[in-house]
Amino acid sequence: MVFGDSLSAAHNIDSNTGWVTLLQQKVTEEGLDKVLVVNSSISGDTTLSGVNRLSHALDNYQPEWVILGLGANDALQGIPFSATEENIKNMLNMIHESGASVMLIVPPLPPNYGPIYQNRFIDIYSNLATEYNIDWVLFDLAPFLEEDGLIQSDGLHPTEQAQGIILNQMWPDIQKLISGQK
Repeated sequence: MVFGDSLSAAHNIDSNTGWVTLLQQKVTEEGLDKVLVVNSSISGDTTLSGVNRLSHALDNYQPEWVILGLGANDALQGIPFSATEENIKNMLNMIHESGASVMLIVPPLPPNYGPIYQNRFIDIYSNLATEYNIDWVLFDLAPFLEEDGLIQSDGLHPTEQAQGIILNQMWPDIQKLISGQK
Protein backbone atom coordinates (compact mmCIF):
# COMPACT_ATOMS: atom_id res chain seq x y z
CA MET A 1 0.00 0.00 0.00
CA VAL A 2 1.24 3.45 -0.89
CA PHE A 3 -0.01 5.93 1.70
CA GLY A 4 0.82 9.46 0.69
CA ASP A 5 -0.29 12.81 -0.60
CA SER A 6 -0.52 14.45 -4.03
CA LEU A 7 2.91 13.19 -5.10
CA SER A 8 1.58 9.64 -4.97
CA ALA A 9 -2.02 10.49 -5.87
CA ALA A 10 -1.06 11.61 -9.40
CA HIS A 11 -2.07 15.23 -8.82
CA ASN A 12 -3.40 16.87 -12.02
CA ILE A 13 -2.37 13.96 -14.24
CA ASP A 14 -4.14 10.80 -15.36
CA SER A 15 -3.94 8.41 -12.40
CA ASN A 16 -3.15 5.60 -14.84
CA THR A 17 0.18 7.30 -15.57
CA GLY A 18 1.18 8.00 -11.95
CA TRP A 19 4.23 6.35 -10.41
CA VAL A 20 2.06 4.12 -8.18
CA THR A 21 0.27 2.67 -11.21
CA LEU A 22 3.65 2.25 -12.88
CA LEU A 23 4.80 0.43 -9.72
CA GLN A 24 2.03 -2.13 -10.21
CA GLN A 25 3.17 -2.62 -13.79
CA LYS A 26 6.79 -2.97 -12.64
CA VAL A 27 6.09 -5.65 -10.02
CA THR A 28 4.10 -7.60 -12.61
CA GLU A 29 6.96 -7.30 -15.13
CA GLU A 30 9.35 -8.52 -12.44
CA GLY A 31 7.28 -11.68 -12.03
CA LEU A 32 5.72 -10.62 -8.74
CA ASP A 33 2.21 -11.31 -10.04
CA LYS A 34 0.82 -11.87 -6.55
CA VAL A 35 1.73 -8.35 -5.44
CA LEU A 36 -1.24 -5.99 -5.62
CA VAL A 37 -0.31 -2.34 -5.19
CA VAL A 38 -3.00 -0.25 -3.51
CA ASN A 39 -2.81 3.52 -3.75
CA SER A 40 -4.28 5.06 -0.61
CA SER A 41 -2.92 8.54 -1.29
CA ILE A 42 -4.94 11.74 -1.08
CA SER A 43 -3.87 15.12 -2.39
CA GLY A 44 -3.55 17.66 0.38
CA ASP A 45 -3.08 15.14 3.17
CA THR A 46 -1.01 16.20 6.16
CA THR A 47 0.55 13.82 8.62
CA LEU A 48 -2.35 14.48 11.01
CA SER A 49 -4.96 13.56 8.40
CA GLY A 50 -2.82 10.50 7.67
CA VAL A 51 -2.96 9.48 11.34
CA ASN A 52 -6.73 9.90 11.25
CA ARG A 53 -7.26 7.65 8.23
CA LEU A 54 -4.41 5.12 8.44
CA SER A 55 -6.12 2.69 10.81
CA HIS A 56 -9.05 2.31 8.43
CA ALA A 57 -6.73 1.78 5.45
CA LEU A 58 -4.70 -0.84 7.33
CA ASP A 59 -7.87 -2.67 8.37
CA ASN A 60 -9.41 -2.40 4.92
CA TYR A 61 -6.40 -3.47 2.82
CA GLN A 62 -4.32 -5.48 5.34
CA PRO A 63 -1.09 -4.71 3.46
CA GLU A 64 2.13 -6.67 3.84
CA TRP A 65 4.11 -3.49 3.29
CA VAL A 66 3.44 0.24 3.35
CA ILE A 67 5.24 3.02 1.54
CA LEU A 68 4.59 6.07 3.73
CA GLY A 69 5.03 9.41 1.98
CA LEU A 70 3.44 12.21 3.98
CA GLY A 71 4.74 15.50 5.34
CA ALA A 72 5.07 17.88 2.39
CA ASN A 73 1.78 19.57 3.21
CA ASP A 74 2.85 19.91 6.85
CA ALA A 75 5.85 21.94 5.67
CA LEU A 76 3.78 23.97 3.22
CA GLN A 77 1.32 24.80 6.03
CA GLY A 78 4.03 25.64 8.54
CA ILE A 79 3.10 22.84 10.95
CA PRO A 80 5.74 22.55 13.69
CA PHE A 81 8.42 19.91 13.15
CA SER A 82 7.53 18.32 16.48
CA ALA A 83 3.92 17.73 15.39
CA THR A 84 5.00 16.26 12.06
CA GLU A 85 7.46 13.96 13.81
CA GLU A 86 4.89 12.82 16.37
CA ASN A 87 2.33 12.10 13.66
CA ILE A 88 4.81 10.06 11.63
CA LYS A 89 5.74 8.13 14.78
CA ASN A 90 2.07 7.39 15.40
CA MET A 91 1.68 6.11 11.84
CA LEU A 92 4.85 4.00 12.08
CA ASN A 93 3.54 2.46 15.30
CA MET A 94 0.19 1.67 13.67
CA ILE A 95 1.92 0.08 10.69
CA HIS A 96 4.20 -2.01 12.91
CA GLU A 97 1.24 -3.11 15.04
CA SER A 98 -0.53 -4.24 11.87
CA GLY A 99 2.42 -6.48 11.03
CA ALA A 100 3.28 -4.67 7.80
CA SER A 101 6.78 -3.63 6.79
CA VAL A 102 7.29 0.03 6.04
CA MET A 103 9.47 2.39 4.04
CA LEU A 104 9.49 6.17 4.42
CA ILE A 105 9.55 8.62 1.56
CA VAL A 106 10.89 12.03 2.47
CA PRO A 107 8.71 14.38 0.42
CA PRO A 108 10.28 17.24 -1.50
CA LEU A 109 10.12 20.84 -0.41
CA PRO A 110 10.36 23.87 -2.67
CA PRO A 111 13.93 25.20 -2.91
CA ASN A 112 12.91 28.56 -1.44
CA TYR A 113 12.56 26.93 1.99
CA GLY A 114 16.35 27.06 2.25
CA PRO A 115 18.86 24.44 3.33
CA ILE A 116 18.47 24.89 7.11
CA TYR A 117 14.71 24.21 6.99
CA GLN A 118 15.10 21.43 4.44
CA ASN A 119 17.82 19.69 6.43
CA ARG A 120 15.78 19.85 9.64
CA PHE A 121 12.82 18.38 7.75
CA ILE A 122 14.94 15.56 6.30
CA ASP A 123 16.39 14.88 9.77
CA ILE A 124 12.91 13.97 11.02
CA TYR A 125 12.72 11.09 8.53
CA SER A 126 16.34 10.06 8.85
CA ASN A 127 16.12 9.90 12.65
CA LEU A 128 12.83 7.98 12.59
CA ALA A 129 14.20 5.54 10.02
CA THR A 130 17.13 4.87 12.33
CA GLU A 131 14.90 4.60 15.41
CA TYR A 132 12.51 2.17 13.69
CA ASN A 133 15.24 0.39 11.68
CA ILE A 134 13.50 1.02 8.36
CA ASP A 135 14.58 2.26 4.94
CA TRP A 136 13.88 5.76 3.73
CA VAL A 137 14.11 7.44 0.36
CA LEU A 138 14.64 11.12 -0.24
CA PHE A 139 12.44 12.38 -3.05
CA ASP A 140 14.68 15.10 -4.44
CA LEU A 141 12.76 17.68 -6.46
CA ALA A 142 15.90 19.43 -7.77
CA PRO A 143 16.52 17.19 -10.82
CA PHE A 144 12.92 17.68 -11.92
CA LEU A 145 13.24 21.46 -11.70
CA GLU A 146 16.34 21.41 -13.89
CA GLU A 147 14.70 19.76 -16.90
CA ASP A 148 11.83 21.23 -18.89
CA GLY A 149 8.58 19.31 -18.86
CA LEU A 150 9.06 17.43 -15.60
CA ILE A 151 7.31 19.82 -13.19
CA GLN A 152 3.80 21.17 -13.48
CA SER A 153 3.24 24.92 -13.61
CA ASP A 154 2.73 25.01 -9.81
CA GLY A 155 6.45 24.28 -9.39
CA LEU A 156 5.75 21.40 -6.97
CA HIS A 157 4.12 18.47 -8.70
CA PRO A 158 5.86 16.23 -11.22
CA THR A 159 4.31 15.88 -14.66
CA GLU A 160 3.21 12.69 -16.34
CA GLN A 161 6.63 12.53 -18.05
CA ALA A 162 8.35 12.48 -14.64
CA GLN A 163 6.46 9.53 -13.18
CA GLY A 164 8.71 6.83 -14.62
CA ILE A 165 11.77 8.67 -13.32
CA ILE A 166 10.23 8.78 -9.85
CA LEU A 167 9.59 5.05 -9.91
CA ASN A 168 13.10 4.32 -11.17
CA GLN A 169 14.60 6.38 -8.32
CA MET A 170 12.59 4.50 -5.70
CA TRP A 171 12.50 1.03 -7.26
CA PRO A 172 15.67 -0.40 -5.61
CA ASP A 173 14.35 0.44 -2.14
CA ILE A 174 10.82 -0.69 -2.95
CA GLN A 175 12.19 -3.96 -4.28
CA LYS A 176 14.03 -4.52 -1.00
CA LEU A 177 10.84 -3.75 0.93
CA ILE A 178 8.74 -6.16 -1.12
CA SER A 179 11.34 -8.93 -0.88
CA GLY A 180 11.73 -8.47 2.89
CA GLN A 181 15.35 -7.30 2.76
CA LYS A 182 16.62 -4.49 4.93
